[in-house]
Amino acid sequence: MCIRDSSGITSYQVRVDAGDWTDIGNALTYTSISPVPDGGHVFYVRAVDGAQNPGTEASLAFEIDTTPPQVTVTSPNGGEAWAGGSTHDIRWTTVDSNKSTADIDYSVNSGTTWIPIVTSIPDTGIYNWTVPELDTSTVRVRVTATDRPGNTGGDTSNADFTVDSTGPIISDVSDAGTYTTGTTIIWATSEAATSRVEYGGTDAYGLTTPLDSAVSYTHLTLPTH
Repeated sequence: MCIRDSSGITSYQVRVDAGDWTDIGNALTYTSISPVPDGGHVFYVRAVDGAQNPGTEASLAFEIDTTPPQVTVTSPNGGEAWAGGSTHDIRWTTVDSNKSTADIDYSVNSGTTWIPIVTSIPDTGIYNWTVPELDTSTVRVRVTATDRPGNTGGDTSNADFTVDSTGPIISDVSDAGTYTTGTTIIWATSEAATSRVEYGGTDAYGLTTPLDSAVSYTHLTLPTH
């Protein structure tokens, strides 16, 4: 024996999670009138025949996420001095359960305008950057994260850092005379710099003084024989 429902489908009913069933007529799409909160949910739909008998429900799990990623740039974050043409890691953290991609930009005017570095890279929290050959002390970096639903959030360096592509110029080199233990060499540089002296009896030098790591505009060292 075969039993067939001859009443036909007259409407559809839907609900979200454990909510009440809502009749939507013969529509094949549904938009919730009430806001659905962030988190995981289940959508249910069932057909109803002319005798008002509901059919077996079908379901679909989905997630609502309207929260933007929380991004924190950790490096460079202000005060660094990087050489133009060198490579350094841009580092950041993203707090978001649906992390996806990140865009990175830099500014040479403390964040007034921005220049793209890279777009739509995986949001891993690290990017190896070849620093452009600039000479400025007002550089900042910005990271903008986009999660899978499309929410965006970003952060910038807290303060300016320096990109320096020009080596110091040495001038005013002199010595204070020759002594049995050596001679004092004095010079100046066009910018604050570390220093060491190479010396020897020929143009090949062959001897060096220890590196003076103190950054200064004026320098003094005493090579020994």
